[in-house]
Amino acid sequence: MKLSIQAFVLRGLIEKAASVLPSRSAIDILRDFYIEVGDTMEVAATDLELSVIASTTDIEVERPGIAVFPGKELRDVVKTLPDAAEVFIEVDELKAKVKSARASWEFRLHKSTTYPALPTDAETFYEVPRDTFVSAVERVRNSASHDAVHPSLGMVSVKGGKMRAADGSRAAQVPVEGVPDLQIPIGAVDDLLRMLRLTAADTFEVATTENHIVFKIGDDRFIATRLAATFPDIDKALLKPALTNSDELEVDRDALLTALRRVSVTADAETNAVRLSVTKKTVSVRTKDKTGNTAEEVVDAIWKGSKTRAVAVNLTHLKDLVAMNTGQNVTLFFGEGSKTSPAPLLLREDTSIGVLNQIRVTL
Repeated sequence: MKLSIQAFVLRGLIEKAASVLPSRSAIDILRDFYIEVGDTMEVAATDLELSVIASTTDIEVERPGIAVFPGKELRDVVKTLPDAAEVFIEVDELKAKVKSARASWEFRLHKSTTYPALPTDAETFYEVPRDTFVSAVERVRNSASHDAVHPSLGMVSVKGGKMRAADGSRAAQVPVEGVPDLQIPIGAVDDLLRMLRLTAADTFEVATTENHIVFKIGDDRFIATRLAATFPDIDKALLKPALTNSDELEVDRDALLTALRRVSVTADAETNAVRLSVTKKTVSVRTKDKTGNTAEEVVDAIWKGSKTRAVAVNLTHLKDLVAMNTGQNVTLFFGEGSKTSPAPLLLREDTSIGVLNQIRVTL
């Protein structure tokens, strides 16, 4: 392999691939970059669950080839170079030389045949509007479970034009047009969003194979291993009970978020509970920790219910729910429930839904 490339181009490839490069791994070669040069230059990395293949044609190739470079060292080298610097790379068997201006570095390489096989592209890709997809994921992602004990909830699910996420005590659902049915592992979401934000393209492509979900983002590919679990039917357990709520509270979104942030100072470390107490024209937001410290803020609101209400919910989850709302005002719906099964709290905005179960605490 022998080529030249500008430093800013190489840095862009490396930083994209490095997003899935494990900092620690029992398998040494997973900390490396797999680089293949032909008509294009591809820089790949994988942690066996997620893979990124970043590609460019902005190179001058004298001799094509494949090599596996040490990840941290190559990344550190490129960080030191000015954007316009020309980088020369030459590989001879298991030795590589990287040169720019008067500086040069030599590396010992792993055999490329020992690098894990990277997933291949699928046959049928669907074009997806980027902004629509990114916005929907950002709105529901916080409701997904990160608990390995519940793998069926550790994802963002798209089915029938609805994007959903849930963790057993809360759920979020937003409409999403033009996206095929998918189950995106929650562990892949951050890296996927990062790559989607880096592209200027209005669309990207997605396809599923037997074992992988493949995202084509410009010249790059982001690949996630498909989950064996299936997203559960959350309608009966979470959504339908909340949709019967009829007592409506309307409150300014930013004012409520500010109040939640202020009272979080005395939220109990174990329950993280906050109480909402509703009257005709206000909602009181209150927290109390186990030592008896309290905080309370009263926010102007419009209450359309028939009587006063008080609910206790997880403060962080409520913040996520309110932040999911895109309008100036948030509309929350309260329900009757029972002593054994308190009604969940419902946020509804057009066809978007957020549901949050109550906590049994006294504040």
